[in-house]
Amino acid sequence: MPVHQHHTSPASVFLKEEVYRLGALPGVRSLPPGPERDFLALSWGPIIYRTSYAPETKRLLPVFLRYLNNSVHRALRRTFTGSDEEIESLTTTYSSKVFSSPEIYAKLNEESIRQAFHDFKVSLGLPETELPSRLRICLMLDDEVLAHLKCVLDLSSMAEEDADVGGCWVKVVEENFPDSRMENIVGVIMGGRGWHSMHW
Repeated sequence: MPVHQHHTSPASVFLKEEVYRLGALPGVRSLPPGPERDFLALSWGPIIYRTSYAPETKRLLPVFLRYLNNSVHRALRRTFTGSDEEIESLTTTYSSKVFSSPEIYAKLNEESIRQAFHDFKVSLGLPETELPSRLRICLMLDDEVLAHLKCVLDLSSMAEEDADVGGCWVKVVEENFPDSRMENIVGVIMGGRGWHSMHW
């Protein structure tokens, strides 16, 4: 019996590996119902740590998240092939989670964020192996990242043009560095540090 193309499409494989499979892991199944469990079992998207809390970042954070979400949604059809239903599922299940607490995260460096990310997964009882890629890396918003975004927005405002955030960037921190499974995602650009700056 022939197999329909969309059953093995990149979109369906991604949904299986990044969303559906995680909900069957023991650590996730044992979580009480709530936003934490829903984020892990029903969605895909990055975990973001905010370490910058200067006054202007209150305005910049929602702008960053909006542009990031829009960038992801625009990229889905360019990146994945699959049925309309699968692409719609990718779009509707996308969600990011932001850890934001000046008392806990203000001014932390990349190593400290790596440890915080690790501790978060340990607290949920998630296994170290067989995790989807979205739970092997996290994003970091620090002074440098948000200052660059502010510069892009300010220049666009002065020129009375729409902001071109295509050159904006964010820090990507790998939790289990070095992790050979991540080579296809971040490659050698980590530069031996376990983190790098990614443009989007």
